[in-house]
Formats: sequence, structure tokens, C-alpha cells
Amino acid sequence: IHDKLRPVTDAYSDTEGTRTTCPENTRTDVLREILAWIDDSASPSIIFWLSGLAGTGKSTIASTVMKLLSGLRPAAAFFCSRQYDTRRNADNIIPTFVYQLAEVMPEFRDKVLELLRKRPDITSRPLPEQVECMLSDLLKERPSTDPRAVLLLDALDECDKINGVEGGGLLPALALLASSHIYKIVITSRPESTIQRMFKTIDRHACILHEIDENVVRNDIILYLESRFRAILN
Repeated sequence: IHDKLRPVTDAYSDTEGTRTTCPENTRTDVLREILAWIDDSASPSIIFWLSGLAGTGKSTIASTVMKLLSGLRPAAAFFCSRQYDTRRNADNIIPTFVYQLAEVMPEFRDKVLELLRKRPDITSRPLPEQVECMLSDLLKERPSTDPRAVLLLDALDECDKINGVEGGGLLPALALLASSHIYKIVITSRPESTIQRMFKTIDRHACILHEIDENVVRNDIILYLESRFRAILN
């Protein structure tokens, strides 16, 4: 599976130890909102969109969500970054999602193996086709009582414009996947005009970080500084 899918490991595994999580007791309202949405199987919105200006903590929150979900339900993440060719290439996102789910779901892994034998070219197909064949079809018979798998895509705005954002099929394909109620999908991005236009046509739950109450933000900053000073003293 690894040789066929060629997942971008550093897009989800923090091998360099540079991806931070929220200090204790910070961002509690936002994290609670995201986790509650993930747990709500009856939510009418199909995607949770966490939007915020640069430096508002989107990736840190995304890392924390993945940490909190660990062991509770199947989850896969892709942290985009314009600094790395592999992590800004939209063509790598779906295979990396599939590989992570295959690692934690034996029944899904067996289906992936069978698909790759029948369709060895699937990873070179258009993104909507990849999503349908590798993510939608392979889990559609999963019992409705099982926790939905979570797909988290961080920093969509740092993904290639051609396939990922402007005129790309990635977001519409993920929206169609989310509408099947097999997955819960969380996306973070800056509020770029192109992305805002695309989300206007999608039934999403939006959380805008730079519009959070200033008192909440100030309190989180104080807690963060206190935790860092304690670490220095120790």
C-alpha cells in the first residue's frame, strides 16, 4: 500500500517535532466547538471550516484536534505547506488520507489492497475520481453505528492553486464526500476570496478565529505565557 499510494508522511506525522499543540486550558471554546460538531451525527453542516488570518493559530488547533481524536475514532490529516513541494501538491492529499486510514482500520486496509490490485492507476486519476473510489466507495458499507472517520485538511490556502484551490476539484470533491455522511471533514484556511467563494456553495459550519472575543484571546495569551515561563524556570 505504501509503495502504491506514496503518502507524504511529514504532512501528518510531526517527525521534526515542530508542530505545536494548544497549551493546557487555552482555545477551549474553539476545541469544544469542533469536537462537539464531530460528535454530532445529526449536524446539517457537512464541513467544519476553521478560518483565520495568518498567525491566529489554525494549525495549532488542528494539531490539537488530531491529538484529542487519537484512539477515539479513525482520523487522517494533511497539513499543507507552501514551503514543501510534496505538501502543497493537491495530488498527494487523498492518497495520504487513505494510507492513514488503512493503518488504523483493518477492514478498510483490505479493501484498499483489493482496489489497488484492480486499479493500479487510481492515484493518477482526477481528484474527484480518487475521492469517490478510495474514500467514498470503500467505506459506504460501514455500520452507521460506528464513529465516523475524520479527515482534517489544514491550510487549504497553502495548497497549489490549480488543482487545490482556484478551479480545482479538491474542495467540491470533499464536499460531495462529506454529504454522504460517512466522514466528518474539518478544513482550515485563511479567508482568501477564492476559498470564501467556494464555501458559499457548501453547507458548512464556520468558525472565524480573528472574530473571537478579545477577552478570550487575551486570557489564552496570558495562560500561554505563564506556561512558557514555568517551563523556562523548570
